[in-house]
Amino acid sequence: MTHPLNSSNPVAYNDRKVRIIVSMIAAFLVSSYGGNQTIFKLLLTIGFYIEFLVSFIFTILIVETIAFVTRRLDRNYDWNIKPLPRALLQVLFGILLPSIIEFLLAALYFALSGYNILKTTFVDYAFPLIVMMIILFNAYYFIFYIIVKWKDVKEYAVQNEDGSVVVSQFAEGESKETILVNKGIKTFPVPISQVAYFFRNQEDESNYLRTFEREDFFLNLSLEDIQMLLDEKNFFRVNRQMIVNYAACKHYELMEYGKLRLEVMPDFDRPIVISQIKAKIYKDWYDR
Repeated sequence: MTHPLNSSNPVAYNDRKVRIIVSMIAAFLVSSYGGNQTIFKLLLTIGFYIEFLVSFIFTILIVETIAFVTRRLDRNYDWNIKPLPRALLQVLFGILLPSIIEFLLAALYFALSGYNILKTTFVDYAFPLIVMMIILFNAYYFIFYIIVKWKDVKEYAVQNEDGSVVVSQFAEGESKETILVNKGIKTFPVPISQVAYFFRNQEDESNYLRTFEREDFFLNLSLEDIQMLLDEKNFFRVNRQMIVNYAACKHYELMEYGKLRLEVMPDFDRPIVISQIKAKIYKDWYDR
């Protein structure tokens, strides 16, 4: 199993709305920054709206360029796998290139309007602001990447309370034959082969097993402890709330951003979602 920090699977940013909103805000700031008039006076002039529209078109082009560059670099120069080349390429193509493109577009706009860009306030006021926003947008993608990878690692590395990573104490093909369960005041063993899945009840935050006969039994064990008792060939930790038996898996359905929705038998009362980072691992486990 590939650790998420060593995986080159690209991050699904899904931030089109964010890009549009950022572009509108940036265009507004560029159009209103550095002038002598108050914002209220600017809003009453047609020239402001023309400049805002032009700035928005330029800004959305720059933002889309940064988004495209970031996605391409994620595929070929992942931050965790190739940090130094990635940092250099991100600066080159994510900051310098968009800054140059913005300057050239602005110079063209001023030239068409009959002005020399070097003799306007653009270089002194608007351009430094634009470069700063370009840097901030690159930082936004970097932080987004870190958050997504952190969540993937947190889900991948099932941990004990002391922080140690759970490793099954049984070799592949070996496992406990039974597991002790509680029902009322009674404690008795249930054959592992009869267990469809183990799950955490969200209502009482307790752990249970459900048999193929749809009987539920309370467990006085954490899912991490249970996972250590099971054979990895027959049981898979699909998420932080469930461990499923191979024989209980009916089928899976593709979801957006590379996630999977799993259907099991007997039916479970909540959707079972497998994250993007675990989807490939689950498919490999399921294909035998």
